[in-house]
Amino acid sequence: MPNRVRELVNSPKEANDVTPALPVSPGQPERVDYEYQRVGTANLFVMGEPLNGFRHIEVTQRRTIQDYTRQLQWLAEVAYLASR
Repeated sequence: MPNRVRELVNSPKEANDVTPALPVSPGQPERVDYEYQRVGTANLFVMGEPLNGFRHIEVTQRRTIQDYTRQLQWLAEVAYLASR
C-alpha cells in the first residue's frame, strides 16, 4: 500500500467584517480590526492528501455525528476506492 497522508479537519465558520482596514502610511504596517458581525454558521469538513494533491471540502449546516460519519463513509467508499 502506498504511503498515504489523509487529513480530516472539522471547522465551524462564521464572519462578516464590520470595520475596514485603516489606510496605510508610508513605512507602517496595515492595521486591521478583527471585529465581525455574525450572520449565521456553517460547518466545513476539509479532507486532504497533500502528497497527492487531493482536496475535498464539504459544507454542512450543523456538525453532527451523522454528518461526520457521512464524510468518513464518503472518504472510504468513494475517494479512497477511486484512487486505488
